[in-house]
Amino acid sequence: MTALRKVSVVFGNALMAPELFKGIGHFLSEGAPWIVRSHDFPTNWGEQLRGSGADGFLVYAYEPDIVQELQALGVPVVNVSTRLQGSLPTVTLDNRALGTMAAEHLLSLGVYWFGFLGRNFSFSRERFSGFRDRLFAEPDFRKDRLFDARPFMDTRSENEKVIERTRAWMRSLPKPIAIFTEDDELAQLVSNVARESGWEVPGDVAVLGCNNRERVCFLGHPPLSSIDPNGRGIGHAAARLLERMMQGESIPGTYREEIFPHGVVQRQSTDVIAVPDPCVAQAVRWIRENHAGRISVEDVVRQVPLSRCLLERSFRQYLGHTPLWEIKRTRVEKVCELLVNTNMGMEEISAESGFQSPQRMARVFKDILKQTPTEYRRKTRR
Repeated sequence: MTALRKVSVVFGNALMAPELFKGIGHFLSEGAPWIVRSHDFPTNWGEQLRGSGADGFLVYAYEPDIVQELQALGVPVVNVSTRLQGSLPTVTLDNRALGTMAAEHLLSLGVYWFGFLGRNFSFSRERFSGFRDRLFAEPDFRKDRLFDARPFMDTRSENEKVIERTRAWMRSLPKPIAIFTEDDELAQLVSNVARESGWEVPGDVAVLGCNNRERVCFLGHPPLSSIDPNGRGIGHAAARLLERMMQGESIPGTYREEIFPHGVVQRQSTDVIAVPDPCVAQAVRWIRENHAGRISVEDVVRQVPLSRCLLERSFRQYLGHTPLWEIKRTRVEKVCELLVNTNMGMEEISAESGFQSPQRMARVFKDILKQTPTEYRRKTRR
């Protein structure tokens, strides 16, 4: 009989804790010989954990003194926090990929202006860099179309100061604009400030948060779109790494495994096509509704009272790219949805999303997202 190993889980106030536990539960269902106990972070937590007799720990730790205590326990420890790097073996969210995913979603709205609201935490910087780099990868994207609120923010600011600085920042922004925030609480703040200022959400300000905390998202008016960070995948991968360590594998403290986010959960706060030009808006709407068919730019032109030349000029003016790029981008967005939420094969996915073949789909997908459909599916299924 395989000896049972005692594992202590200490996630404290981690926002993803419920999903992390589900991921650990999935790992246990695969036959892991574990006895698991969950702890909070009590005042004398170090003493309690030292006396727990655990063979390994899964923790959400970001304070240096706590990390030092964990290192002194003399047993395997895996961290799921993104805030401290190089101290403990870590399994965490791929924050750059999350920022890229946010940009992909907001680009689909047809908005010209973009904003990011976050503070100077490491995870926030990573999310911003993924967001910025994906926007700047768009053809002819001007850098002054992106407004970064981080220079106005301070990680030590009290809540009232954050609210006042957000109000001041938002008053300076052009409209309509799409704003991505580092978490759902800041998304709710953006939505509230917009309403206080008489701006429509999502017509004037489209808002996308992160973490998909439903009790926050559904208190927004309208309900807030958010990115599901894939806590289950992180929990499962962290448990798998801890098992390897408890079996004797040596893993350095610098080890870092990043898990791909699950995807955008769209609600009303980004349910809009925010293009001031009615012909461009009509063309974008028609592409969204018909992208799965064998459509061409000429088909799009027939839907509006403009020549191809004028339509392409308007697309570049308001969206920063061509109608052909919009068709490709919309199809790739559909491919991502099918890769994550179905077990369809590549041939079926290519047909459902409007591509002539899996090979053509793979080329366009990699051109836009810099990875293959298979790589994307593998990352999101972890």
